[in-house]
Amino acid sequence: MHRYFLAGHTMRPPLTERQQQMLDFIEHVVTTTGFPPSIRQIGEALNISSTNGVRAHLKALEKKGYIHRSLRTSRGIAMLDRVKSTVSEAVETVAVPILGRVTAGTPILAVENHDGHLFLDPSLVNGDDIFALRVEGDSMIEAGILDGDYVLVRRQESARNGDIVVALLEDDEVTVKRFFREANGIRLQPENQRLEPIRVPNVSICGKVTGLIRTAVH
Repeated sequence: MHRYFLAGHTMRPPLTERQQQMLDFIEHVVTTTGFPPSIRQIGEALNISSTNGVRAHLKALEKKGYIHRSLRTSRGIAMLDRVKSTVSEAVETVAVPILGRVTAGTPILAVENHDGHLFLDPSLVNGDDIFALRVEGDSMIEAGILDGDYVLVRRQESARNGDIVVALLEDDEVTVKRFFREANGIRLQPENQRLEPIRVPNVSICGKVTGLIRTAVH
């Protein structure tokens, strides 16, 4: 489990007032929501009308060693070591890797694809071997799992009846459903009265859903 701390001393180059404001805002959003802000959100918060202006400040923060940017994702900003130039107290978060997406609907091909991290309060993460998946579809809405949510998953190969699991089917498709072992096989039950269960003779359990992170208002 990766932990990030604020340090009381740093040799990194000092920040301009605007750069410090931007770093403060990024940290605030990561701490309160678990994921970094978008370019548009940063611009609106700091009254920067040009997206190029936001990108220029982000580039400066990266060059000075305060953040790392991934240009492959829309929110690809990671704070390095959680260090701010003006803060001396320790703040701890847990970095939970996002390993792609999972359907709450028709199963999709299983492709583990690292897509950044959620930075969460340790109290939200139960266990060491936890990863996150972005949910697509509405088959689990009656369990409170909505399209666009992130589920927190603990890696394990077994499940009890009634557990919500990430299941790998025999044709290498993956889905999130409620697990039931029955006399004639496995029932993967959606939490949506409009949908029928998936019945299979066997299934591989990738993990058990232990938590939920919502990043949008529905």
